[in-house]
Amino acid sequence: MRQVHARVLAFLVVMACSIPAYAQSGSIVGVVLDRDGKPIGGATVLIERAEVGQRFELKTDNKGNYNKQGVDDGVYRVSVIQNGAPIAANNAVVSLGFRVDLNFDLRNQGTSPRSTGAISRAQREAEQRANTETQGAFNAGLTALNSGNYDEAAKQFSLAAERKPNLPVIFARLGETYMGAKKYGEAADAYKKATELKADEADYFDNLGAAASRAGKFDMATPAIQKAVELDPARGELAFRNLGILLAERGQDKEAIEAFQRSIKQNPKGADSYYQLGLVYMKTPATMADSVTQFEKYLQLAPKGEHAATAKELVAITKASAPAR
Repeated sequence: MRQVHARVLAFLVVMACSIPAYAQSGSIVGVVLDRDGKPIGGATVLIERAEVGQRFELKTDNKGNYNKQGVDDGVYRVSVIQNGAPIAANNAVVSLGFRVDLNFDLRNQGTSPRSTGAISRAQREAEQRANTETQGAFNAGLTALNSGNYDEAAKQFSLAAERKPNLPVIFARLGETYMGAKKYGEAADAYKKATELKADEADYFDNLGAAASRAGKFDMATPAIQKAVELDPARGELAFRNLGILLAERGQDKEAIEAFQRSIKQNPKGADSYYQLGLVYMKTPATMADSVTQFEKYLQLAPKGEHAATAKELVAITKASAPAR
């Protein structure tokens, strides 16, 4: 079994050297729906990162979906353009190579979506109130955030928080700013304050979990993610999988396994969680055989998936090296 383990580890090292690490590039994906809730196909999705002059342009499919892979860490402005005119826009913060889900549902917008982006009406109203009650500091922060000027954004949002310390949306945007600047500890503190002010907002807890995870504060991250999933069960699969990946990267394999298992429980058809669980099982000779089941489940659910070739190779190595019965 030691020989098997050594061979598998050697293979994984080769794979790690020949493909990009998970944390090096992420993705921005989502769906665009019109005011009747129907998908908008053929719309242009423009993804821009102003501070480095990066720009991607793609089209939605006939179901309104768009998917941009290979996105570096940073804050991106995502705009939807139809018939030559922008109809919605919002920011996406990509960090540690995670996938960002950014949907645009025009049913949630008022009569002037171009000025505010595809955010909910309640969010828009909260931000308008924040700007009014902070004498413009909030919007100054948004402008700086949209341009990638994190220092100025943090300054303005902090000023807004001083002027109106009871508005959770201010701390949420401050957390987003710190995430973009990769100041994860400060981001976690800001999101924590947002959750304290509004304890029924799943996004705030989800973001707190992500920020705390990146900061290595797992005692804060895990209950935050659990609360987010309690408020919105649909986000459980991705939230727990991302947590598991970060735990595994830090060598906390027992906790990582629990996170991946919770992700699978949330969505038994989530192929990537089986794959990640299999990788953790591969680390220890005692659980290596269990990895085969996970990889085979991944291949069953995603036979042409991103990790299919690696999963097949690992299954073949493990089975070929197993002692005959």
